[in-house]
Amino acid sequence: MTYHLLYEGDRVLSVNDKYIVIERTTGIVEFYSIDQLEKTDGCTIHSIITLDYDDSIHECNNDESYTTEDGVSIINF
Repeated sequence: MTYHLLYEGDRVLSVNDKYIVIERTTGIVEFYSIDQLEKTDGCTIHSIITLDYDDSIHECNNDESYTTEDGVSIINF
């Protein structure tokens, strides 16, 4: 089966029996369900999870945030 999910510059991060994970050139990461892809039969396909950047994520009051020595922020909800 062929799925037309990639645009030039995109890359596949992971494929397993449940999901295909694609990183777009913009840095957004999208998860596609294999079950959903098999049911669409060529129709418009939407990701089931999209991970995107948000500058205001640190404003959330219901999380615990940590910053590593390398400047990586880890957020635990």
